[in-house]
Amino acid sequence: MITFLRMLVLVCAVGILSSCKYKTPEGRVDFVTDRLTSKLDLSDSQKSMLKEIGDHAKQDLNAEKEIRANLKPELIKMLGQPELDQARIKQILKERQARFDSRTDKYLSKVSNLHKTMNPEQKKKLAELVEDYFD
Repeated sequence: MITFLRMLVLVCAVGILSSCKYKTPEGRVDFVTDRLTSKLDLSDSQKSMLKEIGDHAKQDLNAEKEIRANLKPELIKMLGQPELDQARIKQILKERQARFDSRTDKYLSKVSNLHKTMNPEQKKKLAELVEDYFD
């Protein structure tokens, strides 16, 4: 069960971040949530839960965009130096991973709650969508 939920979170994240016809992260989130809503025939309650997940994803994507923008001058300056500051790069990567890990827990909980509300037919269709995505 946990493996399936992690896979679902991964699929949603990849779907959101992968290139699709939308050029913005927000557009990608909307695309994925709209697709899941239509393909899974979600109830109003489930739609609301999925919308909340999407809204949080958009907030987190915007926060990451701001962090990247703030890091840009530092990284450009670093690239112009004779040597890269490996310790600083590792610190930046560790901070990013920590943000990702904290969000994983949040999304896993929300996706798990949505999954609990799904009927067997919806779960089967979701599994098929995940399978098709990886083919």
